[in-house]
Amino acid sequence: MPTARAWTVVVAVKPLRRAKSRLAPLPPTRRAQLALAMALDTIAAARTCPLVAAVVVVTSDATVATEAARLGASVTPDEPAQGLNAAFCRGLQSLSADAAAALLMGDLPALRCDDVERALSEVDAIIDGVGVVPDAHGTGSTMLASRRAQLLRPAFGPASFARHVDAGAIAIQRADINGLRQDVDEVADIDAVLRLGVGTHTAAVLAAAGYENRTAYESRPRP
Repeated sequence: MPTARAWTVVVAVKPLRRAKSRLAPLPPTRRAQLALAMALDTIAAARTCPLVAAVVVVTSDATVATEAARLGASVTPDEPAQGLNAAFCRGLQSLSADAAAALLMGDLPALRCDDVERALSEVDAIIDGVGVVPDAHGTGSTMLASRRAQLLRPAFGPASFARHVDAGAIAIQRADINGLRQDVDEVADIDAVLRLGVGTHTAAVLAAAGYENRTAYESRPRP
């Protein structure tokens, strides 16, 4: 059985001014606000998971750093800023080689603590191995985790799920972790997370932006 409060979750967040450029229908200021809100909802869900002892946020953005710290996360500067995978490696450097660690994408506004707990419980059963959670499209990765941090080799980005699996990671494809699988890169993804139910930070930004979904806003209670 998983050990309570045993895991460290590392979340990498790029500078807000460069975030979510594919969400073109939203103006740049709103995109930055949404990127921050999604990151905060991701961090909040991870922080409340009973298996998670700590959340480490790797970022070079001062606003992200301040707000993440308010949620109880520790912050590691992304220096030098060399991309997402380098940022994850930077976060891993602060952990012991045998720490149980999960690398988590920061654009999961429908994430719930239950999603994190279920996925980590699956990975906890993998002895001396790595688990990877595919995104909703089945091509990208939203989480890479191992009971031994030294085994993690982040290869996030387009088609990353296949890269992680080819490198030996075991796919975690439970039907009850949809909030963990649904990241947001395009406008259609906003509709998808709204159907799942978004966190309070994301809901507030979308409401302020006057975003209209094809269905009604559906925000469920958050942990």
